[in-house]
Amino acid sequence: MKKPSFRRYKSKTLKKLSPAWRKPRGRHSKLRLEKKGKQPVPRIGFRKMKNTRNIEPRTKLLPKLVRNVTDLQGINKDKEIAVIHSPVGGLTRLKMAEYAQKNNVKILNMRDPKGFMETIKKRLDEKKKAVESKEESKKKKEALKEKKTEETPKEDTAEKLEKDKQKVLHKGEGK
Repeated sequence: MKKPSFRRYKSKTLKKLSPAWRKPRGRHSKLRLEKKGKQPVPRIGFRKMKNTRNIEPRTKLLPKLVRNVTDLQGINKDKEIAVIHSPVGGLTRLKMAEYAQKNNVKILNMRDPKGFMETIKKRLDEKKKAVESKEESKKKKEALKEKKTEETPKEDTAEKLEKDKQKVLHKGEGK
């Protein structure tokens, strides 16, 4: 028996009602009373068999959520398929893709592992080049600052103090 699509009552006729299932609670509701001719109401009997309950329909394998390479190592290749968790970063995805390719482990939410690995490696190379160029520009700026400080003559601190005193004394005389 095919499982019916359980839609909210009157969601086809009224646009403001979403099709997501809501239990009918009306006092005189024919659907709540499960009268003949009304749509089916979800019950335990509509549940799938235990051995096929969570199986992915295209691959006929049980999906398993994976967060790192050690989780990927624990997968049974014949019965399970890996699903990479969404917050996993690029580097760990790259390591997982490499491991999956070496050990023939299937990953559900990665269409082309080879192409993915190439794009991630390109991004990492671009980042490294950008960091290196920033470091070089910082070194150049520091070198220019050092040259400027070397070119300007350095006066003794004692001489500077005397000049400052002279300026302060002369300010008072101008009034």
